[in-house]
Amino acid sequence: MGGLYDYGARWYMADLGRWGAVDPLAEVYHSTSAYIYGGSNPILMVDPNGMSFFSSTFLNAIGGYWTDNFSQQEGSGNNPPENENNDPVKIATDAGHGEKIKGSCCVDPGAVSGDSYEKDFALLIEEQVAKFLSRFGNSVTRTRTEDVIYPGDRLTWRLKKAAGSDILISIHLDAGEKAGMFVMYDGNNPNSRDLAIAIAQNQTILPLEGQGYFTPGEKGRGNLRLLSGFKGEASVIIELGGIGNVQTKKAIIGDAGLIGLQIAVGVTNYLQNE
Repeated sequence: MGGLYDYGARWYMADLGRWGAVDPLAEVYHSTSAYIYGGSNPILMVDPNGMSFFSSTFLNAIGGYWTDNFSQQEGSGNNPPENENNDPVKIATDAGHGEKIKGSCCVDPGAVSGDSYEKDFALLIEEQVAKFLSRFGNSVTRTRTEDVIYPGDRLTWRLKKAAGSDILISIHLDAGEKAGMFVMYDGNNPNSRDLAIAIAQNQTILPLEGQGYFTPGEKGRGNLRLLSGFKGEASVIIELGGIGNVQTKKAIIGDAGLIGLQIAVGVTNYLQNE
């Protein structure tokens, strides 16, 4: 094709300095452009197929080459990820809070800032994570898709919904104005550590605080009981930032699809490197 350069996923029109087709997942880049490469930062970012962009540091961390994780859609001919029983990997995605325990007065909003509730922002990102993990061929269970009413302990019902899954991803926000995303895991579980690192390394939208673990003496503390109580292979709690941080909320609202995609890509990279 004259005047066009084949870059595999896209054709490049060198005379115009632009791509000849929209990115395959352009809907998650609506706040930037449907034709963008590497977030308009080709020096620091790698974007091999228009599905997601990430730092060149991350590319070096996974061995200096790119494996296409994004062709698990129906009809692609690729095999979805499998667990040790050769079944599709089962992943539970969880949006924090948003439950009304029978006998209580109201739905638990989580952290609150003005009219912003943690439960709603967490659900916005969890929905996107679940969507892309499903698209990649995994079997996904969502603990909730809206506000729910459950009897008993506010965490026990989540563990029951996640029972039988290989991986648990729980999405939360912190109270206050914290700017960075933080991925928490059980320090006694090396699989959870590797999952947390894979998710953290693939994040380019939200500022990153990193990943960390809790000690056995902290297992009874709040949401950490999700991690200690989950019986699958690996589990993490992702704190997206503070509910009172304006920039964090703008990023979640404007780039929910891309944030969810990058979390799902991190999970996929973990599964491929097991």
